[in-house]
Amino acid sequence: MSAPVSSPRLPCAWSLKRRLLALLLAATVGMWLTSAAIIYYDAEKASQDLFDQSLAETAHLLLSLAGHEYHKTGSVSANPLVDSANGQHAAYLFFQIWHRDGRLLYTAKGSPYAPFVEDNSSGYGWMDGAGGRWRTYATWNAAKELQIQVGEPASHRGAISGDFANRIALFALVSLPLMLLLLWLLIHRAIAPIQASAQAVAARVPGDLRDVDPAGAPIEVQPLFEELNHLLARVRSTLEHERRFTADAAHELRTPLAAVRAHVQVIGRARDASERREAVTDALAGVARSGHLVDQLLILARLDQDGAQEQDREDVDLNGLAREQCAEYADAARAKNIELAGMGGAGMVFGDPVALSILLRNLIDNAIRYTPAGGRVEVTIHPVKDVLELCVSDNGVGVAPEQRARIFDRFFRGAVSEAPGSGLGLSIVRRIAEQHGARVDVDDGINGRGTSFRVIFPPRDRSLSAASMSHPRRVGS
Repeated sequence: MSAPVSSPRLPCAWSLKRRLLALLLAATVGMWLTSAAIIYYDAEKASQDLFDQSLAETAHLLLSLAGHEYHKTGSVSANPLVDSANGQHAAYLFFQIWHRDGRLLYTAKGSPYAPFVEDNSSGYGWMDGAGGRWRTYATWNAAKELQIQVGEPASHRGAISGDFANRIALFALVSLPLMLLLLWLLIHRAIAPIQASAQAVAARVPGDLRDVDPAGAPIEVQPLFEELNHLLARVRSTLEHERRFTADAAHELRTPLAAVRAHVQVIGRARDASERREAVTDALAGVARSGHLVDQLLILARLDQDGAQEQDREDVDLNGLAREQCAEYADAARAKNIELAGMGGAGMVFGDPVALSILLRNLIDNAIRYTPAGGRVEVTIHPVKDVLELCVSDNGVGVAPEQRARIFDRFFRGAVSEAPGSGLGLSIVRRIAEQHGARVDVDDGINGRGTSFRVIFPPRDRSLSAASMSHPRRVGS
């Protein structure tokens, strides 16, 4: 058994796994970056508030110590303030003690001698100092006698914020590869059932048309499997139908071909011209029957192609087709002394005119074949409520009620008549009717004798205009 040939990849093919991975990774990274930015912004704002609060607390503590020292000694001593500042953050804290008369009573080491706040106001502010921007805070004691001004370089705060940002970036560098691996594993596991089903189908031999098992497939993909199984079911039905059709056709062709062969052999052994002419006549009749059978088989094979007639649909005057077919079979009816009558008014249907002509031809031919000499065949077309009814009736041999359910089967012929035929005409009639949404009913014929075939067409499309109904136009060929 040869290995299945894999079809080449199309240039526009794309990978579901890679696309899902890219989309999920982009969405995850985008959400993560957005969350990190929001968290960093909130953390930065909270840290600035904490820094300001710590700056204010240190300023109030130093101002309290300075006021106590000033009232006790009349001056501000450096040691208590320096010791207190060292307990907080003296390494980056700078402060000044000012008297309300504008005298600088004390300045911390490294602090500028110019005031941090020019207008002696209180509260938070910013200034340009050594090394860049400084955050300042100023406040007075209760007696409005002493003012403390503290400053902190913004670079200190920036260093702490930068360290926090570096930690976030380091976490991203470590977590993103792990996230990529996790997403890949999850996607691979999610689409594994689809890949398994595809591999199972690819491993099948050409004749294996079993349904694909959708077990384990995601709910979103199961409709695809269902449609694929429906397609496989139609293919199985088509192949089975073709096998039966081929077998039946071979069986039916064997009989007339054998008869032709026998007649030819008789011609070869004929004793006189009269016997030879009779054998030739029989052989020609056998060839005609074989040709008719082949024509019917070809018509049926064409009709079995679903949708093959869709491009040939147009507005068809059914009464006009009936007149044409009655005229075509007038000689055959006269040869058997059969009265062939066509009656009916306007009858418009939307369909394939060639197929509808075949339907009428088979019904009329069938009626003439099974009506004895002196009989009558009627073709009528008339509306019944909102549908259109085509009726071909005769007063011939008729069809037994128990056989009416089978006369549309292929190659089935009733035993009530020896009229020549292939057993395919009524199968063709039913197939054409099905393609036009119509149904075929079988009833008693004229005056309760013979058979009546009624083809009932559905209501015409309401969107067709009155002009198109009066003047049919061709939309296909």
